[in-house]
Amino acid sequence: YLTGDGDLYAWGDNRFGVLGIGPSPTVVEEPTYVMSGVAKVVTSAANAYENGDTTFSTAILTTDGRLFTVGRNTCGQLGRGGTSDDANLGLVELSFKVKDVSLGHDHMLLVDEKGNLWGIGSNAYGALGTTNLGGNVSSFVKLDTGVAFASAGRRSTVYVKNDGTLWGVGDNRWKKLSQNHGDQIHTPVQILKNVEFLDSGEHQVLAVDH
Repeated sequence: YLTGDGDLYAWGDNRFGVLGIGPSPTVVEEPTYVMSGVAKVVTSAANAYENGDTTFSTAILTTDGRLFTVGRNTCGQLGRGGTSDDANLGLVELSFKVKDVSLGHDHMLLVDEKGNLWGIGSNAYGALGTTNLGGNVSSFVKLDTGVAFASAGRRSTVYVKNDGTLWGVGDNRWKKLSQNHGDQIHTPVQILKNVEFLDSGEHQVLAVDH
């Protein structure tokens, strides 16, 4: 949990160091201090845990716009180079300040202070556009501009622009992005207007309009 003063505490399953306190113990039974000055914390979304999927990772955004990551890195989604897992919390080296972050199954999205949307990690279904489509994107690629906030699902990307329009790209199975496209969308398509809140999961997208 995150206190009103920006202190982050974590507990529970700590495989791959996802709680941000180091690789051990693997189970933390009580709330344990992680770090201060935290604005937002996100964990990997849309993992099929019941099927043995352990793509666990965590990203922590600080109040001064820095980003720290930890955990599984199978597709380079930690944003720190390479694809080796890292059970120790580490700083992501960026040339800009971050105002929003989201972690999907195996890709990560960032929105910088100027409203640019960036992505890294798996591009198996086009969640990161056309860059190395079908493979991994090893360095941050710009996906769009004028973005307010974003949500990374299971190999899909959805985001809301400053004008309130909702856009999506990537895995479109189960028609979670668009009824009018096939299983993969490689160029962002507009989904809705006047959106105030957004979230996405493995096979669904949720939005609140006004």
